[in-house]
Amino acid sequence: MQESGGDSKGEVRAHAALGGVHMTLGKYSSAFKCYEEMLERAKDSGDSGLEAQAYGNLGIARMNTGSYEEAGQFFQAQLSLLQIGSGGGGGGEGRATTGNSKKGSSSSVSSSVELSRAYRHLGECHSALGDHQAALGAYEKALAEGEESSALLKALGRSSRALGMLTSALTYFEKRVRLLEEAPQGQGGVEQGSKAEALHDVGETLLLCGRRSDEALRCFEESLRLSRREQQEGGGTSKNNNSSKNGEAESHWWMGKAHFALGELDAALGDHTESLRLATECGDKLGVARATAALGKTHEALGNLEQALVFLERFLGDAQKTREEEGVSLEKVSAYSAIGE
Repeated sequence: MQESGGDSKGEVRAHAALGGVHMTLGKYSSAFKCYEEMLERAKDSGDSGLEAQAYGNLGIARMNTGSYEEAGQFFQAQLSLLQIGSGGGGGGEGRATTGNSKKGSSSSVSSSVELSRAYRHLGECHSALGDHQAALGAYEKALAEGEESSALLKALGRSSRALGMLTSALTYFEKRVRLLEEAPQGQGGVEQGSKAEALHDVGETLLLCGRRSDEALRCFEESLRLSRREQQEGGGTSKNNNSSKNGEAESHWWMGKAHFALGELDAALGDHTESLRLATECGDKLGVARATAALGKTHEALGNLEQALVFLERFLGDAQKTREEEGVSLEKVSAYSAIGE
């Protein structure tokens, strides 16, 4: 009806809505086709705000299929239109609203929100492609547009940490924790999993900084407590339970590192043993390799050289079977060194 009536903006909204339904159903290729139609109709309407929204939706659809380079190009096109200032697209992912070319506070806020979101999505594409410097630049532009969300602070922290900027990373992560603590609970509020993740990021970065190991340990312990409570309250499928075990295995591994840094070797041994058990149960080869290497180092520090040798040799055998070479390379060097000694 909208096509026969010549309502181009109505057609844009219709294609956007249909694309949103496909996105919800996980049919990303179908959604992409809808958004292509949305883009063509938006161009016909002469509304640059709707055109920008269409590019953003195309980018999101491509992100969901792992096509990050192509998605990034769509977000760049969206940003070019938004920066011209000829319209402030609306709506969220998979939705479209009419643009507003009139100047004013409402339009300015809308434009800023859309710019921030587009920069954050572009950063996510760069990050997925391993370009952390470009990702950080995009995230910083999103921050400059006024966004200070949990997702953006997490992204800023992780990109900074990947670049070795640990002090900056810690600042972002601690700010994220404060933001989540101040957020309302319950429906529409913050999930415990978000807080658990944020606390874990703080603890991990503190340890990487080589200081405040006791504070890092408290972060890991609270993160694990929140994760367990979320799992208990949510029930969950076997897939979720397996994911929970994987997360717990990683938490115990980091807790073991914190205890080791504090000289609490028996506690470190207990955490790494639990990490190994959980990683083995959920079939996490990298987790098994890390826990095994950590157990070897801890036994060595305790003077249990024979047991240290058993674990480190086992680690080397496991490491050769997994393709996660990047994740275990530093531990592998340490293991060879320890065996040599």
